[in-house]
Amino acid sequence: MYKTIFFKKTITKKCLVLDYLQNDIPKSTMLKIIEQMKLLEIYGIKPGYVKIKKFQNEMFKIRLNDGNNNCRVYFILIDGVIYYLFGYNKKTQKTAEGIKVKINNLKVELLNQIQKHEDYLFDYIDLNKKVF
Repeated sequence: MYKTIFFKKTITKKCLVLDYLQNDIPKSTMLKIIEQMKLLEIYGIKPGYVKIKKFQNEMFKIRLNDGNNNCRVYFILIDGVIYYLFGYNKKTQKTAEGIKVKINNLKVELLNQIQKHEDYLFDYIDLNKKVF
């Protein structure tokens, strides 16, 4: 069993994934992504259980194609903890270079905060109890 944590930006204290789930996609799509997150908590990154793909090194993405919404939610798995970094709707076949840079910057920021033990920048949310 894994623990899920939503990463907050240092400066804005804003959680990009929660903001994306609550404001940028329809509720039905959001619920499907949350279901994938729950499966990820239970089974980890085992193939066949969760619709994930390795993105770069230790980074992964949940992929969900729901009608016109091609959703991507990026995360890192470190020591049994899933850190969600960023979510967006993919518009083209190729991942834009700006998105790759943003995700890498978030990863670096996250790893720095883990080293500094800045736990106040993380939100733990029990996906089984949280109502979005």
